[in-house]
Amino acid sequence: MNLKHIHNSIYIFIIVMISMAYSSCNSSTMSTNPHSFGALNKILVVCDQDLWDDHIGDTIRYYLGAAYPVLPQPEPMFDLQHVTASKFEGARQLHYMRSILFIGEMTSTNSPTGNLIKKMIGDDNISKMRAKGNQANIKVGKNRWANNQRVLFLYADGDNAIIDGIKSKAGAIADVVQEVERSVLDARIYIKGQSGKANELIKNTFNIKIPIPSEYVLAHHDKDKKFVWLRKIDNANDFHIMVYELPYENVEQLSPQGIKSVRDSLGKWYVESGQIEGSHMQVNDIDLRLYDESISLNNQRAMNVRGIWEMSDFKDMMGGAFSSYMILDSNNNKLIFIDGFVYAPGERKRDRMQEIELILTQTQILQ
Repeated sequence: MNLKHIHNSIYIFIIVMISMAYSSCNSSTMSTNPHSFGALNKILVVCDQDLWDDHIGDTIRYYLGAAYPVLPQPEPMFDLQHVTASKFEGARQLHYMRSILFIGEMTSTNSPTGNLIKKMIGDDNISKMRAKGNQANIKVGKNRWANNQRVLFLYADGDNAIIDGIKSKAGAIADVVQEVERSVLDARIYIKGQSGKANELIKNTFNIKIPIPSEYVLAHHDKDKKFVWLRKIDNANDFHIMVYELPYENVEQLSPQGIKSVRDSLGKWYVESGQIEGSHMQVNDIDLRLYDESISLNNQRAMNVRGIWEMSDFKDMMGGAFSSYMILDSNNNKLIFIDGFVYAPGERKRDRMQEIELILTQTQILQ
């Protein structure tokens, strides 16, 4: 099966159905809030202009705008959009953003954002913050102006305390944002349901469960080598999922180099470009080092490796990002290799790889 070169980006954006499915409403009364919508992984940062232009803004961009691992061209984990308090209050459409972060210095009565935070969270919360000492505090609200929305307030007395607060709480802020983004992404991916044929094939071949969206079709199935390749193509994206089973022999198979070896073998066996004879997919860990992490995936020991791929012939100008998981099935003394990669020349890869990640991380070994 050949990879297809795809041009012209058309991002299909589904607003109402997704928002209605994942909106957060009171169980006894129907919410009258509008539905939050917008691009994935975007945070609206509300703070005074002088803070944004100084060290506080630099700290926000460093921690929340850090690079997503690993992509052919650098992309931030979150896209940050800054507005001042006056612009925020004067533009109601901004209130429909899913993730809003207010950052305020509370000692000055001349700070528009600080005064806005006081008005929204109340003097009691400011007093509680000060009672704990010179430390930043963070509060999280849900659905203040729109359904399926998170509103975060990070506030402190003094710039240094705010900077320390951003450093210490950036991980918690990211978790809150990713939680709501994952729900939206999940709804988009599975808006048309799952592929019963693909799910059944994977279950019967590997005795595992992966919820494959309905748009994915079979690209190749090697029964003898226990290999399945699924593919989804639309006008702007080319998504691929590979699943492979191999016997467990030693712990080195769960290392980054062990995973690279398996992936390169599969690329050589199955994934040719069709542009140049013999040119096949391989890992490029020279231009960008592999990112690896030992994890527990649904209670199974696993290793995740992310990186970039390219074709073996340098004249074959194809490449993209990939994420591989090697999962240990200790009960059956075997390994399950699952991999997702994208081909979207000229397009941003972060959101596309997050779709792949969401699917792969739901993999379960059946008993």
